[in-house]
Amino acid sequence: MAEAAFGDVRWNPSSELLGVYNAIHSGSGPMQLGPFAGALSIKHMLRGSATWSAAGRRFRVEGASFLVLNHGTVYTMEREASEPTRSFCPFFARGYVAAATRALCAGDAALLDAPDAPSPELELPEQIHSVDAAPVLAPLRSLAGAIQSGAASGLGVESAFVELASALALTRDGVARERARVPALRASTRGELHARLQRGRERMHAGLQERLGLAEIARAAGVAPHHFHRAFRSVYGVTPHRYLTRLRLERAARLLAVTDWSVTEICAQVGFESLGSFSALFRRELGRAPSEVRKNREARAVPAR
Repeated sequence: MAEAAFGDVRWNPSSELLGVYNAIHSGSGPMQLGPFAGALSIKHMLRGSATWSAAGRRFRVEGASFLVLNHGTVYTMEREASEPTRSFCPFFARGYVAAATRALCAGDAALLDAPDAPSPELELPEQIHSVDAAPVLAPLRSLAGAIQSGAASGLGVESAFVELASALALTRDGVARERARVPALRASTRGELHARLQRGRERMHAGLQERLGLAEIARAAGVAPHHFHRAFRSVYGVTPHRYLTRLRLERAARLLAVTDWSVTEICAQVGFESLGSFSALFRRELGRAPSEVRKNREARAVPAR
């Protein structure tokens, strides 16, 4: 879809309009972009994966995850060519998410007395959201589905942006709860260790095809392996190994559904050495064998007679 509008929301507008209006950028196929300074935005992939890089950090986004980048953050983006891709990235006008935060937090009297009070730009934690992604993913995917089906109206898209901004504003509380679970006494130490755990998570998301060990993940975080393991489990409720295994299996399921790669090729693509152990773990964790996922895909592709 070329540049268009849904009410006050722009679709694939020129870059100078980002931050002025609410907007959505969506595209498919391989692409490289940047360096580019955008507006406060959500980076999400409806299909496939893409990598955003900013301030020396690499964020690989796919599946049930999204990335938040703030207004003015300079980044590059690369959508991969090895599989079908479709990005869906809402950009917010300056102050829009801050206004949503005010509507959630301020009392009714204050909102009535000053309905048009300006809201300064809100700074959100720039990180991948996956464990805590559901509250944002629901309105995000609902909006994408309405647009793709042709059922979206101007008022409907604008209403969806209100819901999306409100959900995004609440991610600050989610990150604050994550930090509170970091096993450290001082607030400054908790903040620093939480930031380092994000580096470790980013390394896991970016290295699904690699045979990563705890030492390498912890090294990317700048934390000793035993310390990283304990802190990660305290914050996310699972060990780094289980977190990474789940990411790999979910990626394998997506590849089985959208590519013609063999199960053996996909096994290697997601970092497993043994096809037998991969298949057994896939069935145990996801409830189906890899061959069943592939058969279901092939059955859907057969035209009705």
